[in-house]
Amino acid sequence: MSTTGEQEPFRLAVVSAGTGNPSASRLLADRTAERAVAVAARRGKTVTASVIELRELSADITTALVSQLITPKLQKAITVLGEADGIIASTPVYKAGPSGLFTSFFHVLDNDLLIAKPVVLAATAGTARHALVADDQMRPLFAYLRTMTAPTSLFAAPEDWSDPALNKRIDRAALELALLM
Repeated sequence: MSTTGEQEPFRLAVVSAGTGNPSASRLLADRTAERAVAVAARRGKTVTASVIELRELSADITTALVSQLITPKLQKAITVLGEADGIIASTPVYKAGPSGLFTSFFHVLDNDLLIAKPVVLAATAGTARHALVADDQMRPLFAYLRTMTAPTSLFAAPEDWSDPALNKRIDRAALELALLM
């Protein structure tokens, strides 16, 4: 709480492991963040979002994996996550699993950093055959980190971007995230 009686804004961390610019993973995360901010605003709450682009931290993540050295750039991202009231975690799917960059980033975090933080899980892939990756492979990782994953996970294959059902799922996940925050 601020001294003027105004409530501090909620902080949302958007983690994207997409490697392109722009990437489908980032686009899905951004859509979800926009909707979560809008849902919170309708409920009289302010949410500010910070984006963590893992492709920009790939060398830092690798260094941390092999040496436990946390670079200042990586520490900044970890601090953003630690201070977040909610998280959107989005990754491309490679070989039927979340990207190695994505999982490596969460592997270098302290196991207690994300306790009880609400998280929306999001994944993108070139085919709908990978639609269960968020629930089958990402959800256990975030359970281990003791987060509160939103009931609705998100997945988008190329054909989903023009399907109104994707927007409905995004709206549902954004509402769940806003309520959990």
